[in-house]
Amino acid sequence: MNNLALDKELMFKAIEEAKRGIPHVYPNPAVGCVIHDGGKILSTGYHKMFGGNHAEHDALQKLDKSARGLTMYVSLEPCAHVGKTVACSDLIDPEIFKRIVIAEKDPNKKASGSIEKIKRSGIEVEVGLLKEEARALNKRFYVFHEQKRPYVILKYASTLDGFVAENDGYSKWITNEKSRKENHYTRSICDAILVGSNTARLDNPNLGSHGLAKDPKIVVINNDEDLSSLNLFKKEPIVYSSKDLTDNYEKNISFILNDLYKKNIQSLLVEGGAKTISGFINSGVFDELHCYIAPKFLGEGLNIFQGKSSIKKNYGLKIVDAKIIGDDVKIIYTRNAN
Repeated sequence: MNNLALDKELMFKAIEEAKRGIPHVYPNPAVGCVIHDGGKILSTGYHKMFGGNHAEHDALQKLDKSARGLTMYVSLEPCAHVGKTVACSDLIDPEIFKRIVIAEKDPNKKASGSIEKIKRSGIEVEVGLLKEEARALNKRFYVFHEQKRPYVILKYASTLDGFVAENDGYSKWITNEKSRKENHYTRSICDAILVGSNTARLDNPNLGSHGLAKDPKIVVINNDEDLSSLNLFKKEPIVYSSKDLTDNYEKNISFILNDLYKKNIQSLLVEGGAKTISGFINSGVFDELHCYIAPKFLGEGLNIFQGKSSIKKNYGLKIVDAKIIGDDVKIIYTRNAN
């Protein structure tokens, strides 16, 4: 009889191993692997970088191949296709393994399909242990493959009374330097960053990670203004203009996300302005909300939410993190789409 408490402990270990590969494995998911003989851990592995060995291969390279009757714990279904590396399912030898425990199936149809193959080899397969924890680890990957769109993060900075800019659009700077550096890190782990033409024109932002890591691809919603002299246009942004868009903002967002999906953009950071962020809130197509709140008051200005709603409306938001950054506060909400 299998020991559920031990299974959970070892799967947690596999998930922790997987975290070591973030963010170097993109666009692949982070995956961890633990091999156990019933008494002790014999080997661990993780996917270290895109194009490198997958977690199972990494763990198997450290394993004494004379061992028998082992159990493998892996945070994602082993891949069944040959890409930059061999198919992991081909490496799992039924002479060595009697059982494999998989946290969650792979949503990528190109890579999935190994479970039945492994079962046919005579190895016992269990799927679903710590499924939610495993999905949370690769939430962007799952949204991208299951919902066919990028994972969307909305970010804004506001005063204590809820304004994101003065009446003329001036907003430099609401938050302190440490808060801005925090957001630079968020940029560095997103594939693309989107702003509207008003934000582009008024702020003339850089929109980069400021040397922390890679810069995201810039995306601009442009109302046919000449923005060619701005900083961000030196970086060859993706531009959506009147020839692409309609008067229906929700349809525009759907079009943009579908197009970015086709461009293999897995994650999108939306930084404004208020009209653009409001459009995403009203459409209901977003996954996280990052709020930076500074100890300032304006009394009047541009509010973050442009439109009408109701106190009774439930946006499905849940606080998952809150931190003090100097005198500012950062709150992260995730959204339950259900």
